[in-house]
Amino acid sequence: MAAPTLVVDADGHVLEHPDGMLRFAPAEYRERIWHIETKADGSEWLHYNGGVRPAGGMALAGTAGMTAADRERARAGKLRYSEVRPGAFSPAPRLPDMQVEGITQAVLYPTMLTRRSASSAPPSSPPRRSSAPCAPSAARRSSAWWASSCARTPPSGAAN
Repeated sequence: MAAPTLVVDADGHVLEHPDGMLRFAPAEYRERIWHIETKADGSEWLHYNGGVRPAGGMALAGTAGMTAADRERARAGKLRYSEVRPGAFSPAPRLPDMQVEGITQAVLYPTMLTRRSASSAPPSSPPRRSSAPCAPSAARRSSAWWASSCARTPPSGAAN
């Protein structure tokens, strides 16, 4: 009898939940922890490290498995970050997506936080405070959010 095929996604990315890390943020860093806020007009804004910028366009990172039309909407900045596939930032809906692709395990990495630093900010961005005091706290918040999210996901044969 042949051993079952093990397919590992060695470069899986999880989008940061729009407000998931705020639940774990200490009061002194709350405004600097990565999160998305929705204005009354429905527009979404990224808040991170004291800066604010439109979140349009960031949804493209979460369009795997979506239609070509949705990917085009994301490229044009018209797909809201909160409209991407739920499996992009939540473990439970991610498992069926993995099963469709034949993936049995995944090594997951953050997506947006690896790109958002003061050194990678475009020249038109407002000046940001040093992230040094906030960085350890942000890393702990991200880890706490991931651990909490994964703990709530029931075990599944799709990924162990």
